[in-house]
Amino acid sequence: MEFMGPFKDRLEVANRLIGEADFRSALRLLHGVLEDAEARGDDYATAVILNRLGRAYRGLGNPALSIQYHMKALDIFQRMEDHRGLADTYNSLGVAWSRGGDRAETVKFRLKGLEAAQHSGDLRELSRAYNNVGEIYREEGRCAEAQEHYLRSMEFDRQAGNKAYEAVGLHNLALLAMAEGDIPEARRFFRESLVLSAEARDKEMEAETLVRWGTLEMQAHRWHEAEDCLKRGLALAETLQSSQLLGVALGEMAAYHRARGNYLEALGALERLTEISREEYRNIQASRLLAVPVEMEVERSREKSQELAHENKALRELIAEQVREIDLDKEEALNLRDRAQKTLEDSLLALASVIEAKDPHTGGHGARVAGYARALARSLGLFPGDRQRIYLGAIVHDVGKIGVPDAILGKPNSLERWEQETLQRHPTMGHQILSRIQGLDAAAEVALCHHERWDGKGYPRGLKGTDIPLFARIVAIANVWDNLVSSRPHRSVLTREEARRAMTAERGGAFDPDLLDLFLDEKEGISRLYRPW
Repeated sequence: MEFMGPFKDRLEVANRLIGEADFRSALRLLHGVLEDAEARGDDYATAVILNRLGRAYRGLGNPALSIQYHMKALDIFQRMEDHRGLADTYNSLGVAWSRGGDRAETVKFRLKGLEAAQHSGDLRELSRAYNNVGEIYREEGRCAEAQEHYLRSMEFDRQAGNKAYEAVGLHNLALLAMAEGDIPEARRFFRESLVLSAEARDKEMEAETLVRWGTLEMQAHRWHEAEDCLKRGLALAETLQSSQLLGVALGEMAAYHRARGNYLEALGALERLTEISREEYRNIQASRLLAVPVEMEVERSREKSQELAHENKALRELIAEQVREIDLDKEEALNLRDRAQKTLEDSLLALASVIEAKDPHTGGHGARVAGYARALARSLGLFPGDRQRIYLGAIVHDVGKIGVPDAILGKPNSLERWEQETLQRHPTMGHQILSRIQGLDAAAEVALCHHERWDGKGYPRGLKGTDIPLFARIVAIANVWDNLVSSRPHRSVLTREEARRAMTAERGGAFDPDLLDLFLDEKEGISRLYRPW
């Protein structure tokens, strides 16, 4: 049954508001439309509006009210035997119960949603249903079944031209890839989901994708990318007035700050999360215990809020104690850190000298590349710790050349094909060597990926664009610059201007365009000097 009549225009506006995550405005409009529909005795319109109200309340982080409105709609659609309406309601109830924290009810309604959608034949509801059942399988670790259902869901989205739902499917495929440890694939799916959700103006999906993408980059120790995604996701969540989404964003931001040693920032995020949790707890408990008298529920919520307050106080005291201990031992800790850092740096420089001893033409190459790379990282605004990791990775980026015959490294003329293939194995060998040393994960990644190209034509993995780790993209620019302005057996040294022109020709080809622009900038660029400082 098509929804027609005097409510159509206002409902379309409400749908747009929900899509833009302006849930409060949508609620004001929908409650007015509901009164009109009930006054006219239009059951179908009433049920449709009730479902939209449920969606809006879910967006505001209130699964209790969401479930109540969906159940009212369900009663009407069951009496009407409207399979499309039933599919919409069952699918919505599955999501609402998921937000309410009841696994059994979530699974029950998601399976009912699929059955009703298959009876209705409606592409939109079929997409939602297959996606929701895919969620069940993903949560159970049944990845193959989950992927199958996500892909079926996206087939229906493409048939219907529904970019918003297709973005959801891509987002879920990214989560699935994360669970399987395929970071490049997860990153690709997140990127595609973000593009589609932006085109569909689905701000809620945009925010959630950014936050989950930030989590992915934390797992990959790509801290700059993680911070960027999390900040953008949190900022967008702030505007959406969704306690559920804001809670997720704050939780991930707290995890990020803990990982970076920013304890006070982590505490600030956790304090905000605690405040949100108080309200979220009340809503979740209400959704689980709809039959419990309001007075009893309010009392339980009050008790839980007190528990959270005590937990937060304990957390503050714990962090304060940690800060005091850090202050007491700061000097000793700094000395130990500095000594350990100096020892590691000296060891890597010694290793680099062994590499360069194989090729007299590359003396000091590792140290120079490291200096350029660190300077570029500083200009980019990376954390001091990240700048140091880039520096150390750049020192030994060519460690894999230990396994390349001297005759190939020092050959004065062009290499034969087999010689070129032998040389191109050094990134993989370097990664194997450095991966065995604790604390050099970033350096191992630099060694593996510093010959990848922005256009995907590099080696050894053929990575493209931002799939190439940031640290490796930085070192790649520094490496080529030093090669161009330093003596080599098969060519003469280039002037600074000649080197700039040569690298500019590969902007967007070999190199990240933005990073290269920063490196080559005439006034501020690192390349204005022949040697790093």
